Amino acid sequence: MYKPTISALLLIALGSISFSAHSQTFDVVQTIQNNTAGFSGLDNPRQLRFNRQGTQAVAVSGDDNAVVTFTLDVHKQLVQDQLFQSSDAHPLLLTGASDAVFVNSNLILNTSFYDGALNVFAKDKTGKFNLVQTFSDEVSYKVVFDPTKNASAHDTLSLFAPWKISLSGDKRYAFIPSYKSNTVTAFRITPTNSVTWLGPIDSAEQTDMGGPVDVLVSKEANALIVAGYEGDVITLWQQTKGTYTVKQRIVKNDTNLLALSKPQALVASSDFTVFYVAAAGSNSIFAFERQQNGQYHLLQTIDANQVGKPLNGVSTLLLAADGKRLFAASESSSGIAEFSVTATGKLTYIATFDDLTNPLANISALAFVTDANHLAVSLAKQDTIKILKIRK
Repeated sequence: MYKPTISALLLIALGSISFSAHSQTFDVVQTIQNNTAGFSGLDNPRQLRFNRQGTQAVAVSGDDNAVVTFTLDVHKQLVQDQLFQSSDAHPLLLTGASDAVFVNSNLILNTSFYDGALNVFAKDKTGKFNLVQTFSDEVSYKVVFDPTKNASAHDTLSLFAPWKISLSGDKRYAFIPSYKSNTVTAFRITPTNSVTWLGPIDSAEQTDMGGPVDVLVSKEANALIVAGYEGDVITLWQQTKGTYTVKQRIVKNDTNLLALSKPQALVASSDFTVFYVAAAGSNSIFAFERQQNGQYHLLQTIDANQVGKPLNGVSTLLLAADGKRLFAASESSSGIAEFSVTATGKLTYIATFDDLTNPLANISALAFVTDANHLAVSLAKQDTIKILKIRK
């Protein structure tokens, strides 16, 4: 039976090698290739994230159906530590693993797109991670993705096709946008590292979120911004007395927003004054600014005609912790675009960096390693993750 790769929804440690592109240069400080030099379980890597201390990392594979953990050696190179992989002998709900995040150095959360699952991995006394909790209705993707079947009656956890994981600033809550459930589901994380299902944020009044694939969470989790990929819509939520209600909907048909097509990724300033949208369908980045009345208005639009290849199908964004630099890339093109961010939140294109010999192509995710000059770049179709050092 045909089963699409996870990217179809939305369309060997090496020595340091230096490349130049425009005004930028970068070093490839490590290349992690699937089934090479002790690395495995990385067919179609969807994400690589580090813990806050930069001492551990976790990656997920959408086609190997795997979660992979890493430690760092004395040379600060990643070394594979553990591999969790779904198989007939060891059935785990990891089919189409789509994201993983560190809550802390002892707790990892992972979503699996096709299994409709949230998995919880916790460290034991020996320092190894173990699967300790799984949330899933265990409904086959053959049912969930079949347009002739209605699976909604079986969707009790609102976790059909979960795509991303976003944490509140205090790491007490996790929010998961589920593409086929058409909602965002909240979980509570306890001080003892157990996880409790709280339910969909729109449980009081169901709202069409347009097939959500990303969510931004304010520090106190009292404001959420949700990207609806299929519906070409951004939904803003406000929490009052424990209940989330819709504060604003930004849709493609609004004035000056006809290019808001297939919003796939979101990032925001730390105070939520400005947020940015990667619109894969229109090769554009949108910036929205909060007004005095709390509503967001369009601040700026930048597209591939201005920047070039990295915005063709732009699907991932990364904003530096200080809010002064933004990176953008695409799973359907190549290169990474870098922007500076002005005090008003507007973007200024700086440069694109790439390598003509070994292109940074089909980028499924970008993440910072230890600072804004070290990037983890997941190259989905190359079954590769590269660690880059940007040279100024």
